[in-house]
Amino acid sequence: MKTAMTRVHTGPVGAASPRPPRLPGPGDEAGFGLIEAIVAAVIFAILALGVLAAVDGAARSTGREKARTVASSLAERDQERMRTMRAVDLPEYRWTRDVPVGDAVYTVASEADWVSDTAASDVSCTSTGGKADFLRLRSTVTSKAFGTSTASARIDSLMTPPIGSAGGNNGTLSVQVSDRDNQPVPGIGVSISGEDAGFDGTKATNAKGCAVFAYVPADTYDIAMNTASYVSPDGVQSIAATGTVTTGNASVVPLIYDKAGSLTASFDTQYYDFAAGAYRISASRAFDLTLANARLSTNAGRRFASSTTPVAQLGAANLFPFADGYGVYSGRCVEENPSVFDSAWASTSGNAFLFVDRGANATMTVRQPALQVRVANGKRTSSPQNGQWNWVGGANVRAKLVVPSTSDCSASPDIVNGITTDTASGLQSYPTGQTYTGSLSSTSNYTDGWLGFVTRKAPGTTGQTWANRYFDPGLPWGTWQVCADNGLTGTSARRAFLTVVNGDRDGTANYAVLDLSASPQTATCGPTSSAWPAPSATPTVVP
Repeated sequence: MKTAMTRVHTGPVGAASPRPPRLPGPGDEAGFGLIEAIVAAVIFAILALGVLAAVDGAARSTGREKARTVASSLAERDQERMRTMRAVDLPEYRWTRDVPVGDAVYTVASEADWVSDTAASDVSCTSTGGKADFLRLRSTVTSKAFGTSTASARIDSLMTPPIGSAGGNNGTLSVQVSDRDNQPVPGIGVSISGEDAGFDGTKATNAKGCAVFAYVPADTYDIAMNTASYVSPDGVQSIAATGTVTTGNASVVPLIYDKAGSLTASFDTQYYDFAAGAYRISASRAFDLTLANARLSTNAGRRFASSTTPVAQLGAANLFPFADGYGVYSGRCVEENPSVFDSAWASTSGNAFLFVDRGANATMTVRQPALQVRVANGKRTSSPQNGQWNWVGGANVRAKLVVPSTSDCSASPDIVNGITTDTASGLQSYPTGQTYTGSLSSTSNYTDGWLGFVTRKAPGTTGQTWANRYFDPGLPWGTWQVCADNGLTGTSARRAFLTVVNGDRDGTANYAVLDLSASPQTATCGPTSSAWPAPSATPTVVP
């Protein structure tokens, strides 16, 4: 009998042995095939795009080269065309046009300019003595067919005008146009007309500001420029000049031309308001406005804007934009320039100085000092103002600017007529019967009002009446001889004079008295009355 044997494990007790891995079955490989197909498709697409890009790039390159070939051909044909033109028609020649070729459009730009030597440098109009030697012909062709990476086609060539093409007795006339900063002004039309040879021509200034008329007959030429919005330093749009051409030489005519500006000026004055006990600024009126700059060739460096009646506003157009600006003041004589009386204030922009830029419409307020003169007829002899000045309202007042015999205004100095002559807006003493707020004396308008002060007559329009407290003592700066009369005629007429400096821009509570009872003359202040006496050599200065 066999005995059953039992195998007993005698090793140490531990974790169970790991299970051997299971081999994959046939159905588990299906996912790998899908991945392989996707990868293959991506690789194919990348290769295909590369091939297509190469083919497309080659096609584009071929198209650009074809467009370049067409452009070069058009440029060559344009060069041949310009060479067949007359030499006298080529200088400063410009023509740009579109030329269709197949489905593409090419832009052809033709240019011809005088150059001074074989280096093809542009003719300069800053020196005289020699003619331009060659014509540079330039043909530039552009097209969208080139794309952004291809430059335009351009051909430059030099041409020497045939001998005798413009006659043997000829030279060059250049007109050089510069702005206020001495920089060239391109695109300005310049015309010339010969006085004897009969040659006429018109050209535009080039990038150097030159209009070059080469190979023109020797002659004296009338030169004209007339470009809208441009002016000479004197504010003239239509410019006339002359230039002379001699055989075998070049002459240059320099002209200054720049874009114009304008100015609108209003007038004001400042004075002491006795009723309010404070200084007050109000609108003023003037006949004339002066704009001064040393480079102006007229009226000792001045330009004027004028009115036949005193107005609150004056304008000046076609102003050359001087880099150093304009002195601006009322009146028209140099003796009325504020810088004579208060140079620091006058030289500050906006006071009596203003810079008018190119194309700008500038505005400013022009100050007229208040003429601090009060008309009286002796002193009162009864209460309640016994011993005080007897102020006269409604007196006729006339003022004449005092100028030396050397002044350009000496023959006709500025005169402001009184109400006898200018019944609408002349000078007078402030009328009686006006009342004000504030502390008044027992006689209305006597001490605290403006009774007797020199002023322009109230216009009588809405808001500008005596009842509305109209008061305008503003006159241009200067020394004035002031005449007042009692408004009567014949042997009853009485007049008196006072010479006073009008130069306080801020006004003052003080004033000078023009006393009709002091050495009166039996006459009126004019203008048809007897001549005025000489002004005082020591004019009154109101503190």
